[in-house]
Amino acid sequence: MLPLASSLYAVPLVILYPLLTAWIGIGMESKIVFGAIYGFFPMLLATAAGVRTVDRQLLVAARSMGAGRMQLVRHVMLPAAVPSVLSGMRLGSAMTAIGVVVAEMMAATSGIGFVITQNRTLFNTANVYFGILLVLVLAIALD
Repeated sequence: MLPLASSLYAVPLVILYPLLTAWIGIGMESKIVFGAIYGFFPMLLATAAGVRTVDRQLLVAARSMGAGRMQLVRHVMLPAAVPSVLSGMRLGSAMTAIGVVVAEMMAATSGIGFVITQNRTLFNTANVYFGILLVLVLAIALD
């Protein structure tokens, strides 16, 4: 399952947006779903990496004390993976915001991405740079 997720993370997710607009519509819902997909894979991969790096000694010790599978997950694996999960959430939240802006650039009538695209077509570079700066500040604030 993890190799599939890694492969999907490598695919440019922008190619999925036309499908989302066909399935969900061109409204706010498609932008939210696209942003969620954009931020999902970094969180998934970071969580999987955190679970894989759990010290085997902790697992052996918990098993020797009679811990079952769910107790191992709840009391050993998840607490040990918390740093990786939090770093994945940190990266995923910034990626989600960027995904929403990208979706706005492709099909929207409002938003930062729409403003950037509209001013780009009008050759209003000052507003384009301001929009890009605003996206950078947003990504840094979410990071």
